[in-house]
Amino acid sequence: METRPEKIPFYLHDNLAILSQQHPQLYQLLKGEPCISDNITIIKTKVGGVTIKYKDTVLHSLYDPEKEAIQFIKAQNIQRGNTVLMYGFGLGYHVQIVMQAVGEEGSVFVLEPNVEILKAAFSLMDLHLLL
Repeated sequence: METRPEKIPFYLHDNLAILSQQHPQLYQLLKGEPCISDNITIIKTKVGGVTIKYKDTVLHSLYDPEKEAIQFIKAQNIQRGNTVLMYGFGLGYHVQIVMQAVGEEGSVFVLEPNVEILKAAFSLMDLHLLL
């Protein structure tokens, strides 16, 4: 059963079009009809963005996930040219900020073991800049 509120944009097809060219194996894993798992609840944030709750765990700030990501990255002292390994993609807020911080000289590797969360991210977020 899909829990997507009506006024939240849906980006799965746009993201998959890019993914099919850049990462064919990941594309094969995520392709198919748009679907948000029953384990995921979509929540509108106070500043108008979106976050999700997976089972009983909220993955990002309920107020401002982008600001939360920026504060997190500043606290980690990530710099241009660094190589960063991240566990968990979430909706990609932190990944985008880390990629900006390391720049083209750096590398970011993300491990996301939960396909339900990854499909939700590709469905709910415009990830073309990350891809």
